[in-house]
Amino acid sequence: MSWGRDWPDLKAGRRCPICRDVDRDDNGYGLRYFRGKWMSAFLQREKVVPGYSVAYWHGRHVSEPWELRDDELSGYFGEVNLVSRTLAGLFGSAKMNYQILGNVVPHLHVHILPRGQSDTRPRAPLVWPPAADSSDGGERIREIDLMRHVTELRDQLPQPPPR
Repeated sequence: MSWGRDWPDLKAGRRCPICRDVDRDDNGYGLRYFRGKWMSAFLQREKVVPGYSVAYWHGRHVSEPWELRDDELSGYFGEVNLVSRTLAGLFGSAKMNYQILGNVVPHLHVHILPRGQSDTRPRAPLVWPPAADSSDGGERIREIDLMRHVTELRDQLPQPPPR
Protein backbone atom coordinates (compact mmCIF):
# COMPACT_ATOMS: atom_id res chain seq x y z
CA MET A 1 0.00 0.00 0.00
CA SER A 2 1.24 3.51 -0.77
CA TRP A 3 0.23 7.08 -0.07
CA GLY A 4 -1.02 7.31 -3.66
CA ARG A 5 -0.08 9.27 -6.74
CA ASP A 6 -1.95 12.37 -5.62
CA TRP A 7 -0.20 12.53 -2.21
CA PRO A 8 2.60 14.98 -3.23
CA ASP A 9 0.02 17.35 -4.74
CA LEU A 10 -2.29 17.10 -1.70
CA LYS A 11 0.64 17.59 0.68
CA ALA A 12 1.68 20.70 -1.27
CA GLY A 13 -1.88 22.07 -1.13
CA ARG A 14 -2.74 21.52 -4.77
CA ARG A 15 -6.40 20.44 -5.05
CA CYS A 16 -6.72 20.41 -1.25
CA PRO A 17 -10.42 19.98 -0.41
CA ILE A 18 -10.00 21.69 2.97
CA CYS A 19 -8.40 24.78 1.39
CA ARG A 20 -11.31 24.80 -1.07
CA ASP A 21 -14.07 24.41 1.56
CA VAL A 22 -12.77 26.06 4.75
CA ASP A 23 -14.55 29.35 4.05
CA ARG A 24 -17.94 27.71 3.54
CA ASP A 25 -20.47 27.65 6.38
CA ASP A 26 -21.38 24.09 5.38
CA ASN A 27 -18.47 21.98 4.17
CA GLY A 28 -20.58 18.88 3.61
CA TYR A 29 -19.28 17.17 6.76
CA GLY A 30 -20.53 19.76 9.23
CA LEU A 31 -21.61 23.32 9.94
CA ARG A 32 -19.30 26.13 10.98
CA TYR A 33 -19.98 27.58 14.41
CA PHE A 34 -16.76 29.51 14.96
CA ARG A 35 -14.42 31.47 12.71
CA GLY A 36 -11.49 32.92 14.50
CA LYS A 37 -8.31 34.56 13.29
CA TRP A 38 -6.55 31.20 12.89
CA MET A 39 -9.14 28.49 12.43
CA SER A 40 -12.73 27.57 11.73
CA ALA A 41 -14.60 24.99 13.83
CA PHE A 42 -17.33 22.80 12.38
CA LEU A 43 -19.79 20.64 14.29
CA GLN A 44 -19.79 17.33 12.45
CA ARG A 45 -22.82 15.53 11.09
CA GLU A 46 -21.27 12.16 11.80
CA LYS A 47 -22.53 10.78 15.10
CA VAL A 48 -19.24 9.78 16.70
CA VAL A 49 -19.78 11.48 20.08
CA PRO A 50 -22.03 14.44 20.94
CA GLY A 51 -20.17 17.63 20.10
CA TYR A 52 -17.70 16.02 17.68
CA SER A 53 -16.01 18.94 15.94
CA VAL A 54 -13.13 19.60 13.60
CA ALA A 55 -10.97 22.73 13.85
CA TYR A 56 -9.47 23.55 10.44
CA TRP A 57 -6.46 25.84 10.05
CA HIS A 58 -7.53 28.51 7.58
CA GLY A 59 -4.29 30.27 6.74
CA ARG A 60 -1.94 29.18 3.98
CA HIS A 61 -1.85 25.43 3.33
CA VAL A 62 0.13 23.51 5.96
CA SER A 63 -0.15 19.88 6.95
CA GLU A 64 1.84 19.81 10.19
CA PRO A 65 1.81 22.01 13.30
CA TRP A 66 5.59 22.46 13.02
CA GLU A 67 5.06 24.29 9.73
CA LEU A 68 3.44 27.18 11.62
CA ARG A 69 5.30 30.20 12.97
CA ASP A 70 5.25 30.47 16.77
CA ASP A 71 2.50 33.13 16.76
CA GLU A 72 0.38 31.03 14.39
CA LEU A 73 0.89 27.91 16.49
CA SER A 74 -0.12 29.60 19.73
CA GLY A 75 -3.01 31.40 18.01
CA TYR A 76 -4.36 28.23 16.40
CA PHE A 77 -4.17 26.10 19.52
CA GLY A 78 -5.48 28.98 21.64
CA GLU A 79 -8.60 29.00 19.49
CA VAL A 80 -8.80 25.18 19.63
CA ASN A 81 -8.72 25.56 23.42
CA LEU A 82 -11.46 28.20 23.39
CA VAL A 83 -13.72 25.98 21.28
CA SER A 84 -12.92 22.91 23.40
CA ARG A 85 -13.81 24.69 26.63
CA THR A 86 -17.15 25.72 25.14
CA LEU A 87 -17.84 22.19 23.85
CA ALA A 88 -16.99 20.72 27.26
CA GLY A 89 -19.49 23.04 28.95
CA LEU A 90 -22.27 22.53 26.43
CA PHE A 91 -21.93 18.76 26.12
CA GLY A 92 -20.83 18.02 29.70
CA SER A 93 -17.68 16.16 28.80
CA ALA A 94 -15.69 14.21 31.37
CA LYS A 95 -12.60 14.29 29.10
CA MET A 96 -11.73 15.83 25.75
CA ASN A 97 -9.88 13.80 23.13
CA TYR A 98 -7.90 15.45 20.34
CA GLN A 99 -6.69 13.86 17.14
CA ILE A 100 -4.32 15.47 14.66
CA LEU A 101 -4.18 13.07 11.75
CA GLY A 102 -4.21 14.29 8.16
CA ASN A 103 -3.60 10.85 6.66
CA VAL A 104 -6.56 11.24 4.29
CA VAL A 105 -6.29 15.00 3.66
CA PRO A 106 -2.91 16.47 4.68
CA HIS A 107 -4.17 19.86 5.82
CA LEU A 108 -3.76 20.87 9.47
CA HIS A 109 -6.92 20.11 11.41
CA VAL A 110 -7.78 18.79 14.85
CA HIS A 111 -10.63 16.39 15.59
CA ILE A 112 -12.14 17.44 18.94
CA LEU A 113 -14.08 14.67 20.67
CA PRO A 114 -15.89 15.39 23.94
CA ARG A 115 -16.10 12.13 25.91
CA GLY A 116 -19.31 12.22 27.92
CA GLN A 117 -20.11 11.19 31.47
CA SER A 118 -22.01 8.17 30.13
CA ASP A 119 -19.19 7.04 27.80
CA THR A 120 -19.30 3.24 27.48
CA ARG A 121 -15.48 2.98 27.24
CA PRO A 122 -14.31 5.88 29.42
CA ARG A 123 -10.67 4.84 29.83
CA ALA A 124 -10.15 3.41 26.37
CA PRO A 125 -9.38 5.05 23.04
CA LEU A 126 -12.39 6.05 21.01
CA VAL A 127 -13.55 3.35 18.63
CA TRP A 128 -14.14 5.12 15.35
CA PRO A 129 -17.19 4.00 13.35
CA PRO A 130 -16.12 1.56 10.63
CA ALA A 131 -17.38 3.79 7.81
CA ALA A 132 -15.86 7.02 9.17
CA ASP A 133 -13.29 7.28 6.38
CA SER A 134 -15.85 7.03 3.57
CA SER A 135 -17.65 9.97 2.03
CA ASP A 136 -21.05 8.72 3.15
CA GLY A 137 -19.79 8.21 6.73
CA GLY A 138 -21.60 6.39 9.48
CA GLU A 139 -24.69 7.31 11.45
CA ARG A 140 -25.52 11.03 11.34
CA ILE A 141 -27.19 13.36 13.79
CA ARG A 142 -30.51 14.87 12.79
CA GLU A 143 -30.11 18.15 10.90
CA ILE A 144 -32.48 19.93 13.29
CA ASP A 145 -30.29 18.86 16.26
CA LEU A 146 -27.15 19.92 14.39
CA MET A 147 -28.63 23.37 13.75
CA ARG A 148 -29.74 23.73 17.39
CA HIS A 149 -26.27 22.86 18.70
CA VAL A 150 -24.58 25.17 16.18
CA THR A 151 -26.81 28.02 17.34
CA GLU A 152 -25.97 27.28 20.99
CA LEU A 153 -22.25 27.20 20.22
CA ARG A 154 -22.39 30.43 18.21
CA ASP A 155 -24.21 32.11 21.09
CA GLN A 156 -21.49 31.10 23.56
CA LEU A 157 -18.43 31.88 21.43
CA PRO A 158 -17.13 35.29 20.36
CA GLN A 159 -17.89 35.86 16.70
CA PRO A 160 -15.63 38.19 14.75
CA PRO A 161 -17.15 40.73 12.40
CA PRO A 162 -17.80 39.47 8.83
CA ARG A 163 -14.80 39.65 6.51
